[in-house]
Amino acid sequence: MLLRTWATLLSLSSLSLSSLSLRRSPQTALATAQILLVRFFAVAPSSEFAVADIALACVLLACKVEEVGRRVADVVNVYFALKVPCRLFRRTLICQSCSQLYEASDHKETAVFVDVPYETMNEYKDAIIKGEIHILARLGFNVHVQHPHGFMVNYLKSLGLASDKELAQFCWNCLNDVVRTEVVVYYQPNVIACAAIYYGACKFGVILPVSPPWWELFDASLVDIEIICEHLAALYARDV
Repeated sequence: MLLRTWATLLSLSSLSLSSLSLRRSPQTALATAQILLVRFFAVAPSSEFAVADIALACVLLACKVEEVGRRVADVVNVYFALKVPCRLFRRTLICQSCSQLYEASDHKETAVFVDVPYETMNEYKDAIIKGEIHILARLGFNVHVQHPHGFMVNYLKSLGLASDKELAQFCWNCLNDVVRTEVVVYYQPNVIACAAIYYGACKFGVILPVSPPWWELFDASLVDIEIICEHLAALYARDV
């Protein structure tokens, strides 16, 4: 439960980081950070590491992997902006490069952050850098992540369903959400893509070919697809 909570925090952190830049961070950086977090705690006991430090280190490492430039200070500032709920300790950021002001409103808060004390900032910087080292060591520097979104798009085209925008968008959303589960550790991206299509087809009543079984064309098994769909269903049931 704690791990899933921090996976959700990772989502918020990456989105906030994107608003602090001149150009938005790609969705792949967010997904990569979440997958690295799940991968790490699949091989490392959570009792030995601070989940918060590892989560923030995953954000920084994912930005490097996806070639999205972010500083350690950016990660720390956004973390404290999310952590401190009181607006009295927040202030707005003026992006001097683009002369754009991001400010808090009654309905939406964007790019607001707190003034982190110098000593605290250094402590978090050290913790994030150490966390990054632990991630690289535990994963054997294997931080490459292949996302299932591209597979899903190609499979929909092969099945003649690319024109169904509602189905395609739902499948895309499923793939964005599945990174919050341990599915990304145990299954290949092509199988996860098939599961998203199967889940979407069941929801919208789309009939998929079964002779021959369509999933066999994409090197997936029905058993694995159904297991992933169960994880998705449990995730959505928990969020309700």
